[in-house]
Amino acid sequence: MAYRERLWPAVWVWILMFGCAGMLAWALAFALGPMWGLTTLILCAFLIVLGVAVTLSNIAVTDTGICVDRVFLPRDCVRGVHALDSAQMRRTLRTPPGPTYLGVRPWACREGVLVELDDPADPHTHWLLSSRHPLRLTEAILESSATHDHDRLGPGREV
Repeated sequence: MAYRERLWPAVWVWILMFGCAGMLAWALAFALGPMWGLTTLILCAFLIVLGVAVTLSNIAVTDTGICVDRVFLPRDCVRGVHALDSAQMRRTLRTPPGPTYLGVRPWACREGVLVELDDPADPHTHWLLSSRHPLRLTEAILESSATHDHDRLGPGREV
């Protein structure tokens, strides 16, 4: 495995979710009694953790390709790759360069990677992926594709 990243929610998302759960528990404790408040808080905490676990995004780069959650892209379908900072990511999200697969988690991070595809069978021409470490992800994609066709790929290639 050349690279693996799990996109956990940012700290502000956790604070917001548990803050809402705490306010609901406090309101129920005040209205119905402390046992209702405690039960609500425990139930909400369980549902928050379960919801995060279900929606957690995984990115993996292997020798065979890129895997985002359950979607797989073979390495020979990668034509170009470019790391995006937050401003470039916003611009790309507003005006994508053609049909684009969005592996974007805005609650996790603001940076990402744009992968240009070379697969006529795929309806998407690009993949746009969120990443907390876009440069490391770009390097991993380049390294996994280097043995295949390194002439088409270069770090920071504009796509």
